[in-house]
Amino acid sequence: MSLMDPILDSIDSFLAWMGTGLGQAAESYCALESAESRHALIAKDGSLVSILKIQGVTYLVGAEEFERIHRQVSQALQASFARPGHALQVYFMQDKETVGRDLQQMLAGARQTAKQLGLEIDDLFQERIQKLSHYCASEQLYFVLWTRPSHLSKQQYEQALKDRKTQFKTSKIPPFLNAQNFLQGMPELKETHDSFVRSLLENLNTLGMSTMLMDVHDACRAIRLSVDPDYTDFNWRPYLPGDKLPVRESKHFAGDISDIFWPPLPPQLIPRDGENLSLRTARIGDRVFGATFIDLFPKELASFGALFSRVSNAQIPWRISFLIESDGQRALGMKPTIAAILSFAHAFNRLIANSAELLEYLKVNTDDAIVQLRVSAATWVKVGEEKLLRNRTAELAKAIQGWGYCETSEVSGDAYGGVLSSALGLSCDSHAIPAVAPLSDVTYLLPITRPASPWQNGAVLFRSPDGKPWPYQPGS
Repeated sequence: MSLMDPILDSIDSFLAWMGTGLGQAAESYCALESAESRHALIAKDGSLVSILKIQGVTYLVGAEEFERIHRQVSQALQASFARPGHALQVYFMQDKETVGRDLQQMLAGARQTAKQLGLEIDDLFQERIQKLSHYCASEQLYFVLWTRPSHLSKQQYEQALKDRKTQFKTSKIPPFLNAQNFLQGMPELKETHDSFVRSLLENLNTLGMSTMLMDVHDACRAIRLSVDPDYTDFNWRPYLPGDKLPVRESKHFAGDISDIFWPPLPPQLIPRDGENLSLRTARIGDRVFGATFIDLFPKELASFGALFSRVSNAQIPWRISFLIESDGQRALGMKPTIAAILSFAHAFNRLIANSAELLEYLKVNTDDAIVQLRVSAATWVKVGEEKLLRNRTAELAKAIQGWGYCETSEVSGDAYGGVLSSALGLSCDSHAIPAVAPLSDVTYLLPITRPASPWQNGAVLFRSPDGKPWPYQPGS
């Protein structure tokens, strides 16, 4: 039997490689590999990933406050995005159907106090939750920070790969066939990534935005909740390096060291496979999703508040992902040159060439970094409510189209991949069409002015005028 082991393993590895390349497995849509430290995850290409949870702004925001926040957030990102190798995903979700769970957590402390005092007032707490559920919605806002190998020069990258290969060979480290490769990270990126995260975190908190750097376990739970919330308990924790090794079934005839290490991370974050139901819809677990992508960005810049108001009026659950990448002009490739050569053929070619020249002028003569932006959104229903999904997707598309006159589409070629493009932190890839713009214009579109309470929990629950729960703890 030992003679067959290498053959069977080779066949299994080949079939797995084919399935990943063709996108047949859900794991192929997740770029995360393992944990590098308490606050950083590792991607399969060696990138480092950290997630900031943003509660919101703890003061009233008017026109002057908005301009100040927009200006300072832009300045905080300029230094990092002026160089290649950084990316930022801004993820926002609103769901009226799950607000009851949030209200339960906010009142958990008050309920515990009442229980210790011998007060049987659970019915009052439950009534408060039921009443507020009609007027509130659950909200989540995260910043996902990526530092990628492209931040290194070509020589540095090649040397890093060579050093890692030499280390593996010298230490006789076997391949991690069935476990997390916690050695995948590049030490050369760690200092840059830590500086990127620390700088943005300090700037956001200085602005009065309640921001927290998430532990990798909490970050993975937030990612999984964005993918399959119906199959994820709020206390769920992933298996990561440093945790107790789980008891696992060996998948090999001969012993393999990877069979006793921590299990692969992608199946933990995407617990159930999905399927494409049509060109526009995909099923993940017990939900059917419809995606919407922005193809042409706003002709007139409008703040996120305008979009939020339009979608809130539609009363639908939704989420949106802004993926911002540095070195935006690289996305244009040879298009400006070809457009300039063919400018005699059509007036649009001259416009494309002029736009590229303007971006180059801004890059050289101003402090405004030129970035690449891709935006994808999604809404969902329970399985069996596909007719309702068509209505919700149409409402979401109309709301986005009215947000500064955008053009949207619903078809990306892979409905499942398009839906996961709007999920939290799975990869630094998106099925949306990229646009190139100055960073200051991009930050104007972001959800950076949502209100937040200074208290995470409280005995008294209020709400903002637009329906965000606002706990208050008297006497604190």
